[in-house]
Amino acid sequence: MVQRLRLLALAAALVPAPNALAADFGFFGRSGDGIEINLASLPGISPGSTFSDLNLSGFTGHTVLTSDLLTAQPFANSGRFWVFPNPARNTAALGDVNTTARGFQGVLNGSLLVNGVSQTFSVTVQPGYTGAGAGSVGQSSESQGRAANNPLFVAQQQQRLRYFGFVSEGGAAVAVDADFGAGTATALKTFQGAFIGGINTTQANADGIIGPTTAGWLNAQNAPTFQKIVPTSAYTVSAVSESYATSWTLDLIAKGSINAKAATGITQRITALSTVDGYGSSQWHSTHLVGTDIDLATNASTHNWGNGVTSTDEANVIKHAVAFADTVASGHVIRFITSNQDIYDGIHAARPSVPLYYDTSGGHQDHLHIDVGPPTRVAGRANLAGDFNLDDVVNAQDLAVWEQYVGANFTGGDFLTWQRNFGRSQPVIGAEVAVQSVPEPSTPLLLASGASLLSFVRSRRASRPPLRRSGRS
Repeated sequence: MVQRLRLLALAAALVPAPNALAADFGFFGRSGDGIEINLASLPGISPGSTFSDLNLSGFTGHTVLTSDLLTAQPFANSGRFWVFPNPARNTAALGDVNTTARGFQGVLNGSLLVNGVSQTFSVTVQPGYTGAGAGSVGQSSESQGRAANNPLFVAQQQQRLRYFGFVSEGGAAVAVDADFGAGTATALKTFQGAFIGGINTTQANADGIIGPTTAGWLNAQNAPTFQKIVPTSAYTVSAVSESYATSWTLDLIAKGSINAKAATGITQRITALSTVDGYGSSQWHSTHLVGTDIDLATNASTHNWGNGVTSTDEANVIKHAVAFADTVASGHVIRFITSNQDIYDGIHAARPSVPLYYDTSGGHQDHLHIDVGPPTRVAGRANLAGDFNLDDVVNAQDLAVWEQYVGANFTGGDFLTWQRNFGRSQPVIGAEVAVQSVPEPSTPLLLASGASLLSFVRSRRASRPPLRRSGRS
């Protein structure tokens, strides 16, 4: 008995005290995912239970869709619904607790009746997105107006597109409604245009079908986002209407500008990228439609055809081109365009393997155009086993979550999963935040606490009152 009490005390020291105000059930998901809540599968809910009166007042501004729409199963019997966090609610005033990360992060609270008994639940939204396994985007060749579209897959696809920042033609955010309409199709084609690669790629080159390749990019660790450029000390931005591009393009600008400035001491000036939806760029630049084109300003003295003698300003443009061509970034140069023969000849001599186009119309005398190609796709990544709070580290914080919800969301088997994976970690996907380390108990202590915690599971489960059945549905 004394030894058992010591082990229980050790377990209590390893696990932070539970929050007395915590919900009956706790769920964790990611900002870029459709977060599945499957109540009927939980150990704390008896088989054959009925579900009703879903109260989502704590989910204001976010999308929640039930199995009635997504899987053709009555929610009353399945207890399944999906939460799609709204990326636009990424301010503290709207409940976001991590404004440095893309999308929304925070805690959403709701309630429902299970067998007529009121139960509360929370959904904690963490940064990033899931690229493999549960939580990743599915596909079965979804496309606009196709009768065989899978509604769940469509909703997942819509969520991922809007999380990545791709908008419908006209600039409206993609609606998550499981209906693959024109808004979803136009946003998808911009996304596809980004990874298709090639020169002068536009939405017209995309098929608008979400097959294995497109789903692979939606789930990829290095999937593109579509966002507005932000000036730095290495470059300024004079583009007003065309200031959006893929993250791959912006990465090349950020790193290439540093290298170009180091070569010449000149701060780069970006004069055109794409519009917020890509499509609107056609009124100015007919090829700047999918966020993979850069117009780099040149000095006024180079705004001519060239005279066979390379001036200092022309030499600087050539050095800038070489710097961008040699820069290692997620996006890479696949072609330059210029209307100045001296600049053309200089780039060709310095980097003969890089494609060049000489614009005889004179339309590229006042800037250097850069076409940007995509990186090699990096396969999607699954969440870590035992990482119950989805912070990408299996540590004592996950043990705290397990202890809080053991018997409700978790079982003793989940503890063993946590124990086997303790200490594993991985970078956050799709978020600019660093995982914070926390003090960890040693492996001997974990092993010593295992038997005690498993016995705690049994006592916790035994003490949890069973949910009563009722005729309500």
